[in-house]
Amino acid sequence: MFAFLKKIKIPKTTLTCLAIVVIVLVALYFTGFINKDKLPFEHYEEAKKCDPADDSIAGKIACAYSIATS
Repeated sequence: MFAFLKKIKIPKTTLTCLAIVVIVLVALYFTGFINKDKLPFEHYEEAKKCDPADDSIAGKIACAYSIATS
């Protein structure tokens, strides 16, 4: 299944360095040293709840869209 990984030649020192960097970044993230608000992730607002009493076409489309994307 992972036979293609044997063809990739990565030096042991490079793998060790990458592993250390990943461990340090994860430790810093969970201890709070990395400001999570400044990370380049998008923050979405919660979508408005659809009103079942709204019988307009736009209201029905909005309800269908909110159901499909949730």
